[in-house]
Amino acid sequence: MRVTVIFILLTVGIATLSIVSVTDARLPQWAVIAIAVALLGLIALLYQGIIKPRRAVETGINLLLSQDFSSRLTLTGQHDADRIATLFNSMVERLKTERLNLQERNYLLNLLIETSPIGILLLDYDRKVAVYNSAFLTITGIEKSLKIDGQALAELPGEIMETASSMHPGENKVLRTGGNKIYRISSMSFMESGFKREFFTIEPMTDEIVKAEKSAYEKVIRIVSHEVNNTIGGITTLLSTLGDIHEDEPEIKEAIDSCITRAVNVNRFITSYADIAKIPSPRLAKVDLNRLVGSGLPFLEGITSGKNVELDISLSENPVTVQADAVMLEQALVNIVKNAAESAINGGRKITISVSSCPTGITVSDNGPGIDEETRGNLFTPFFTNKPGGHGLGLMIVSEILRRHGCDFSLGTDEDGITRFKIIFK
Repeated sequence: MRVTVIFILLTVGIATLSIVSVTDARLPQWAVIAIAVALLGLIALLYQGIIKPRRAVETGINLLLSQDFSSRLTLTGQHDADRIATLFNSMVERLKTERLNLQERNYLLNLLIETSPIGILLLDYDRKVAVYNSAFLTITGIEKSLKIDGQALAELPGEIMETASSMHPGENKVLRTGGNKIYRISSMSFMESGFKREFFTIEPMTDEIVKAEKSAYEKVIRIVSHEVNNTIGGITTLLSTLGDIHEDEPEIKEAIDSCITRAVNVNRFITSYADIAKIPSPRLAKVDLNRLVGSGLPFLEGITSGKNVELDISLSENPVTVQADAVMLEQALVNIVKNAAESAINGGRKITISVSSCPTGITVSDNGPGIDEETRGNLFTPFFTNKPGGHGLGLMIVSEILRRHGCDFSLGTDEDGITRFKIIFK
């Protein structure tokens, strides 16, 4: 604006000087008037040709700087100024449309992220928390009240985040926790403003993998059980016949009886695997966990008495009622206590069964040797065992029973050195 005023004043000054010079030359009055009119016409042309377009450009720039995409430049009737105004109005209309489309896409993207069942975590350029969705908090178990914005990735709590913090962009890992949870963690990146930004997706895979594993081992068990039982049945029948024939020959009879015993044991062993595939659906009814644990204490003490293991129970002050199959739940508890007792190789251990109302569940803890990280990730893998002579059936049965009850459960050694099997009823 200042440049415009100076330009006009300068033009008027030049015109005035010209008129004075012409006047001093004693020209006729009409000539002086003609020159003045010509100069004024020149000024008008300069204003129309330069000042108006310049003002249009300046107004447009100010509107862009203020991000005002709703205002438009008014046509003035001057060709050059109108061309600039028309071009500016067209550009602003396109910018407004693009901005609206971008806002709509961003809204849709944010909506998809927030409603996604997959946990999503976006980091800033310093690898600190920038954006995350509700599923991320649910999957990782991070409380909503915990402010994690701006925190470094390694500072976030939980086994999932501990794994994620050691990953590089483009890396994928399947994490099997010490409970009934399996996750696929993916680390990816994208470019923004010429810099790379990293983000993580955390996808629960428990149901899919458990179903696939169960389908696979049930099929194998059925085939093996059918073939072995048929074979063993024929063998035992033949051996019994031979035993009758050699009834008067003690040495031969003893060898035949030994073979029969071994065949029966193999049949029982295969049948125990087949029983896993036949676990029935629970018959749900109201069950008081205090009464369940208390009534089963004598039998549980019988399991631990021969192993020099002390058994203790801690019941809730108030009744803790859940919907469960009492028989199946007792079987799961027996297997858990038996597993804890067997880990106390040298004896002198203590097992505590605790019932809680908040959260609703049972915890079996022991001060045994503990569970290392590698073992913890495979505890509920079908047929996994780290015990000499073990078959990997105990925890398989437990996990199947608890899954059918819709429980969350985990087994691991905490920082205090105590190993805990936690069962939480939803």
